[in-house]
Amino acid sequence: SFSKLNYTMIGDTVNLASRLEGVNKVYNSWIMCSEDTWKLANTGANEGKIIVRPFDRVRVVGRATPVQLYNVLGFAYEVDSQKKEELDMFNNALSLYLDRQFAKAEQAFIECSKILQDKTALIFADRCKLYKTKGVPENWDGVMNMTSK
Repeated sequence: SFSKLNYTMIGDTVNLASRLEGVNKVYNSWIMCSEDTWKLANTGANEGKIIVRPFDRVRVVGRATPVQLYNVLGFAYEVDSQKKEELDMFNNALSLYLDRQFAKAEQAFIECSKILQDKTALIFADRCKLYKTKGVPENWDGVMNMTSK
């Protein structure tokens, strides 16, 4: 008798990857990965060969634990000193944001967007503007809750 097998990808890792594909739209980014994937990619012979920048820690639909997101920018040999300075600017703006210095962070993200032509920085700047006026809860930890898949 003939038995037909059905092979599919299943599991938490595949589910998370599927969710993150959609999350790219939120940040207007092209390539994104989770912290677990980044840690695995940045080990052994490949350590230091790929440049990323952190985004938010997010809680995706169907998953309670927040996930740190990274935007993959490219191979280290492709990133010149100017791009590294721009990356430092973005990381500085993100630090101000996470430190709740929303006015300073907003200005830093706007500056990043001008220099980098970076729509992601503008997304963070808009969020800073909102938080500046509306505030954040006292227990705010910077985690973003994604409400759609």
